[in-house]
Amino acid sequence: MFRDLTPWTPPGQTDVDRRANIQAIANQMISDASQVGAINPSIPAAYTYLGQFVDHDITFDPLSELQRQNDVNQLHNFRTPRFDLDSLYGLGPDSTPFLYDRTAPFGRFLIGKGKDTDVEKFPDPQGGDSADTSEHDLPRNAQALALIGDPRNDENIIVSQMHLTFLRLHNRFLDIAQTENWPTPRATFERAQTLLRWHYQWVVLHDFLPRIIGQSTHGQILPRGGAPTLAFFKWESEAFIPVEFSVAAYRFGHSMVREHYDLNATVQNVPIFVPPHDQPDPLDDLRGGRFLPRLWTIDWPHFFSQASLQIDTLLTPALAAIPAGPGGQNSLAFLNLLRGWRLELPSGQAVARAMGVTPLTQAQLGLDPAVAGPEAPLWYYVLKEAEVQHGGRHLGTVGGRIVGEVLVGLALDDPHSFLHVDPTWTPEKATLTSPTDRIVPVTGSTLTLLDLLQFAGPQPAPAATPTPAVDA
Repeated sequence: MFRDLTPWTPPGQTDVDRRANIQAIANQMISDASQVGAINPSIPAAYTYLGQFVDHDITFDPLSELQRQNDVNQLHNFRTPRFDLDSLYGLGPDSTPFLYDRTAPFGRFLIGKGKDTDVEKFPDPQGGDSADTSEHDLPRNAQALALIGDPRNDENIIVSQMHLTFLRLHNRFLDIAQTENWPTPRATFERAQTLLRWHYQWVVLHDFLPRIIGQSTHGQILPRGGAPTLAFFKWESEAFIPVEFSVAAYRFGHSMVREHYDLNATVQNVPIFVPPHDQPDPLDDLRGGRFLPRLWTIDWPHFFSQASLQIDTLLTPALAAIPAGPGGQNSLAFLNLLRGWRLELPSGQAVARAMGVTPLTQAQLGLDPAVAGPEAPLWYYVLKEAEVQHGGRHLGTVGGRIVGEVLVGLALDDPHSFLHVDPTWTPEKATLTSPTDRIVPVTGSTLTLLDLLQFAGPQPAPAATPTPAVDA
C-alpha cells in the first residue's frame, strides 16, 4: 500500500539484539494481571470475533516465516481477497463434499453435535468414549478435527460458534430459496449463497466497519448514497491484501480480546486461554480443536451484553502465552511485532506522513527510542493512535484509513458483491413475496450482526440429562 517507504527496523547490531528489543516492546504491551482491561462499551465483544472471522475469509498466509526477512512481492494469499465466505463454502459441494450433508438437499451444510466432556458422569449409552449432546457443533472427525473450509475458525470456542452459526444461516437461506422454485438444485444453492454473502457483506461494511473506524471516517470512505472514495488503496488489475493491513492495522482486534467471557447464563467467566504450560483441563478455557462441551452453546443476545476491551497498546495477560505459534506458546504481541519487522513494514510515522497527517509524538507513543528506534512499528502505532485520538473507542486516522479503504476496496472490486452488482441494495430489498416481507427482520433501523446471527434460529435445548454446575 505504501511500498516506497523505508522499512521500520528495531535497533541492534545483530538479529539477536533486534529480537530482544522487539521483546522489550512486547513486554510493555501486556497488561498487569491484576488490572481489569479498559472496557469499550461502543463495541460489543462479538465484533472482536467477527473481525477474526472476516480475517479468515480474506487472508491466509501459511508460507511466510518469522525466522527470516520475507519479500512481500512474493507473498501468496491462499484466500480470495473477497467477502465470499470461501472459508465457509470451501470449493463447493462438488469439490469439497465433506463439508456438505449428502442425505439432505444439494448444498446443505453438515452440522455436528457436541459431546459430554465428563464421560464418567455422562457415559455414552452406545459404549463410546463420549456421548453426543443435543447441541449443535461444527462437524468433526473421530479425532475432533473440524471439517470446515478454514481450520483457523476452530482456534477458539467463540469463533468456532460463529462459523457454526454461519453454516446454519446458509441452511436457513437454503430453506427459503427452496420455496422460490429455482430451476435446478444448483441454482437454489447459489441463490442461498448470494443471500448469505450479501447480508454478511452488509454487516461488515455498514455495521462492523463504522464501529471500528468511526462514523466520520466511514462516511468519508463509503458515504451513504454516494460513490466510495479510496485515497490510498490502489490496484492495477485486481484488489489485493496489503501487508500494512494484514500484518499491522487489521490486528487491532488483539487488543479487544477479554480475559474471560460468559457464553450464556450458565457458563460464565471462562478464560479465553490458559497458558499451555499450566496443562489446562477441557473446561478450563475457550481453546478450540475439540467437541463442544455440554451447555457451552453461545447465547448470542447474552454474549452481546459483554463489551470488548478498548483498542489500545495493552493486551490481556491471556495473550502473553497463546497455544499456537513456534514453540507452542508465545506472546501474541511479540509475534505481531516480529512479523511486521520480517515483512519490512514501514513505521507508523512514515505512513502518517505519506497520508499527509501529523504523526503522533514520541511522548504520545510512550516508547523508549533505545528499544524502538526513532519511530514506532506500524501495529503499535495504530493501537496507540486509537488510544490517543479516540480514547480507544475506535481506530484513529492512519489505522482507520487503512482498514476502511481495504475492506471497502475489496468489496468494490468483487464482481459478485452487492457493492459491485447493485450499489443501492440494502437488506430491506431482500424480500420474499412483497416489498414489505423482508427476509431477515431487524431490531433497529438497519441490519446488525446480532440480527443476522439470531436469524439462524434457536439452538436445540440441552438434553434433560442432569448436569453438574460448570466450574468456570
